[in-house]
Order: sequence, then C-alpha cells, then structure tokens
Amino acid sequence: MIAPCPICGNPRLTVSRRGVVGNWKCNILAALIILSSFYAAAAEKKYVVTAPDSSAPCDAAFNSKYYITRVPPNHALQVLETRKTETKISVTYFRVRYCGLEGWISEHFTTGKTFASPPPGSATQEAPVKILFAKKVDNIRKAPNGSVLFQTRALECYEWASKEGRWYKLNISGVPSAYVHESVVVPEEEGRKMVLAAVAKEQKRANETIDEKTQRIANEYSQALNDVFRAVGSQILSSIAVRSLGNDSWKAIITVGNDWHGLNYQVRLQFAQGLQRGFAATACPKAPDLARIQIVDLMGNEVGGSRWLGGTLVWVDK
Repeated sequence: MIAPCPICGNPRLTVSRRGVVGNWKCNILAALIILSSFYAAAAEKKYVVTAPDSSAPCDAAFNSKYYITRVPPNHALQVLETRKTETKISVTYFRVRYCGLEGWISEHFTTGKTFASPPPGSATQEAPVKILFAKKVDNIRKAPNGSVLFQTRALECYEWASKEGRWYKLNISGVPSAYVHESVVVPEEEGRKMVLAAVAKEQKRANETIDEKTQRIANEYSQALNDVFRAVGSQILSSIAVRSLGNDSWKAIITVGNDWHGLNYQVRLQFAQGLQRGFAATACPKAPDLARIQIVDLMGNEVGGSRWLGGTLVWVDK
C-alpha cells in the first residue's frame, strides 16, 4: 500500500509490518519547518513599557474613549497586536493583556519604544491597580468638600490610593491632591460591566448603515427635544425629519408651530441656535458645522436654519 508524502507529494510513504516508513529527507525537512516556525514566532515577540510617571489607561477597544483598566508605571507588557489610527496624525496602539484583561494602550502612555524582551529595570510581575469608574459627570476636588479641580467624564477610569470617610483620594499625574465623593463612582467590577456595554453600543454604531444611522439620529434628537419642550410646556415644535447629506454631513428639517411666530427675533434666534447645537451633539459632535438645520412653518415656508458656510451659522427671519 502506497501513500503520498505530505512534504513532496510523491508516493514515498509505505505501510509495512514496521508501520509507516517515510523518506528520510522529507522527515528532516518537516522537522526543519517546525523548528523554523517556532523560532520565527519567538523572534517576533516584542514588548512595550508604560510611562514612568503614572499608571497607563488601557482602552477597552481599539481607539475607544472608554478604559477597561490601568497598568502601573514602568511595567513591561508583551504586545499581542499593533494598529495605527487612520488619521492625519496617526497614533499607534498596542493590544496587551494585564491581570487577565485585554485592552489597547496608546503609544502616548508608553516610553515610545518596543523591545525584544522586557528591558532591565522594568516590572514584569503583575500587580493590580486599585481603580474606580465614574458613573456620571461630577466634580473632582482638591480636598473633601474642597475647591473644584475639574470634572469627571462618564465611565472614566481612575486609580485611587485610599478612602477617607466618604471620599476617595485619587492618583492623578500632576495633581498632588484630588478627591472624589463615593456617590460619583462605582466599584471596579460594576464599572467594567458598564464600560463593556458602552463599547458594544459604540461598535454597533460603527457598523450602522446610512439608513440605520439616520433613523437613530432622528429618534434621539426628537426624544431630546420632546423632553425639553415638554418640561417647559411649549408647543413650538411640530415635527422633525433627518436626512444624510453624505460625507458624514446631516440635515434636520424642523417644522415649527404657530407659536414660533409670536416670539420676538432674539428669542427665535436663540431657539434656532439651541436646535442646531442639540442636533450637532447627536449627529456629529466632533464636527458641529456638518450638522445643518432647516426651519419651516406649517405651510413649508422657510423661516430659519443654517447658512451655506456652516451648520453653526444660524439665521431666522426678522
């Protein structure tokens, strides 16, 4: 019985009473291939070291605005993958694993170099950082009940050193004393679940079609405006329609009721500016001029909107 050799394909493996006997040249070649692949994989290993001044935030996904954990300073991490952002000034991100969690670290939070092995003086022993997640936008203070330093960002990840009463003392680079109240933050595990849910929503939005995104923007914008105007009991708005203009530009066609005409010019102008800002915050917060509005009355007459130079340049009839 003759079987083909898996290396050369020729019928050189034969079955005899001693079992399968192969061509010795092919056996040596197979061994060399296995060894070369092993050494190639070993040679491709590289490491990055976190910056020495403070713990490095680790993004929950590539180029995400949410952090999943923080890595201690001067810590060597094996790089699992490297990617660059597709922007004018590209930023390199390294996918790493720390304390059982995978995430992405920006080159800005490292020494800026990669190494074939952990460099001398860098830490390799994993030591979890004590972290908290902000559940809402609130104040970080210089001392408990002290003056405000700055505000948190929702789901921001902070390293903390100790707890004094109902206040957590935070470790923030360049800030000698920073405190946050316990009502503002959530524990690590709960915060991480909230982050992963936000990342899943973020990734779902990244894969939306134009029609799906148009519908979502329309729904979110309509809901936000309805909440505002319901609170003040106004009947100014009648309906809202949203459409895509291409190149991530959007237009909201806002129909106003007869109450609109009873407002003086300055009030209508401020309303229109607020409508455009709200639409930009929903549609394209990073480029508000790409969010344009058109305001029409119940008969379709144009009574305000964005000028052709940019969405933020708003006008109304005098």
